[in-house]
Amino acid sequence: MTSAPLNPFFFLLLFPLALLATEAPDVRPVVRIGIAVPVTGNMAHVGESIVAWEKKAAAEISQTPTALHYEFVVEDDMSLPRQTALTVRRLVQLNKVRAFLTYTSGAGVAAAPYAENTRTPHIAIAYDSRAVAGEYSLSYIAPISDHMPPFLKLIAKRQYKKLALFMVLNSTWKPALDALHTAAADGAFEIAYEKIYEPGTRDFRLGFQMIPDDVEAVIFLSGSPEISIMGTQYCQVGPRKPLLSVGGVFALAPDKSLFEGAIDVHSQGLFRADKMNRQLTGQPIYSTAGPSIHDEMLLFVKAYEELYRTTGRTASSEEVMRYLHGHPDWSGAIGDAHLGDDKYYHMPIAYAKIENGQLTEIPFDQL
Repeated sequence: MTSAPLNPFFFLLLFPLALLATEAPDVRPVVRIGIAVPVTGNMAHVGESIVAWEKKAAAEISQTPTALHYEFVVEDDMSLPRQTALTVRRLVQLNKVRAFLTYTSGAGVAAAPYAENTRTPHIAIAYDSRAVAGEYSLSYIAPISDHMPPFLKLIAKRQYKKLALFMVLNSTWKPALDALHTAAADGAFEIAYEKIYEPGTRDFRLGFQMIPDDVEAVIFLSGSPEISIMGTQYCQVGPRKPLLSVGGVFALAPDKSLFEGAIDVHSQGLFRADKMNRQLTGQPIYSTAGPSIHDEMLLFVKAYEELYRTTGRTASSEEVMRYLHGHPDWSGAIGDAHLGDDKYYHMPIAYAKIENGQLTEIPFDQL
C-alpha cells in the first residue's frame, strides 16, 4: 500500500518550530528594577501614565542590544507612605530587584531608609529632602529651592505687596515657606494673613472667609488630595484674588478649572511631559512623573551597561551610585538634567498659567 504524498506546506509549518527549538537560550545575567507607583487611590490617574511610560521604556530597552537582561517589576503603593514602605520591601526581598524607583515625596521619604539599610539604589521623584537621605537615594526632580527665586521674581513683577498664604503642613513645602518668610522679613511684601493646616484637613472655608480685603494675591502650598478640596472650597467662599503656587501644586488637581487664571512655577519639563503624555495615553496628565520614570529606567540601564563593559560583571550597588554621581549630566524625555551635590537633578524652571482649564507655559515678559 502506498502512502499519500505529504503536503509541501507541512514543512513550512515545521520550519518556525525548528527555529524555536534551535534558538539559543538567553544566558545574560538578569537585572531586575522595581517601580513603586500609585496604580490605585487618589493618584491613580498619574499611576496610569507612569505604567504606560514604564511599558514604553521597557520596550525601548528590549529592542536595544544589551549585555544584561532587564526585567521591571511594578507594584502598587497607592501613594500612601506606609504602603510604600511595604512595597519596596517586597520588591527587594521577594522580587529580588537591584534598584527601585518611587513617585511622590511621601513615597520617597518612606523608601529612603530602607534603601539605605539594604544598600539598594533608589531614585525618587520627591521634593522632600528626607527622600534623598543617606548614600543610596537620589531625586529626579528640581528641588523647591530652585523654584523659589523665579517665584519671588513673579511676585515682584506683579508688584504684589500684600499676600495671603495657605499651607497644608508638609516638609515638602517647608523651604518655600521659609523663603517667603525671609522675603517678607526683608520687606519685599507683607504676608497679611497666614493659615497652616494639619495634614488630613478637609474644611478650609473659614480661613478663606478671613482673607483681608486688601490682600492682592493668595498663595497655596499643598499636596493631593487637599489641593482639590481647597480649590473647590475657594471657588465657593473665597474672594476673587489672583492665585499663585510653586512646584506644580495646581498641576496635582485633576480639575484645573478650579484654579482658572492661577500661575504656578514648575519644571520646564512639565510642558514637554504633557505633550508626550497626550501622544502616549491620549490624556492630559500635567505631570512629569511618567516621562521621569521612563528616564530613570534608562538611566539605571545606562549605568549597569557601562559598568558591565568596564568590569565584565554585574555592578554592585556601591558602583552604581558612584557611577551616577560621577556622570551627573543626563538628557531625557523631560529635558536636560544635572545631578548636584545635594542629590537632586536640577532642571530649568518655567511659569505656567491655567487658561481654559489647561496649563500653558507663559514667558516671564508676558506675566
